[in-house]
Amino acid sequence: MKLAIEAFNWFLGKNSLNQEVYNNLTGGCHDGIGEYSLNMNQGAESSISYLLARLSLQISKGSIAF
Repeated sequence: MKLAIEAFNWFLGKNSLNQEVYNNLTGGCHDGIGEYSLNMNQGAESSISYLLARLSLQISKGSIAF
């Protein structure tokens, strides 16, 4: 679980650029990070990856039950 949280935090700015990849204003997720900057594209695949990671954490913490 610790590793899952650490990996999820990458979306929230715990990455080599210290920048949030998840965009709270748009609900989207940037397509990735380069050596010096974020990739400003926000494709469906990136957003789905973020949402699946978030959902997985919420389920494992018991925040969401089916």
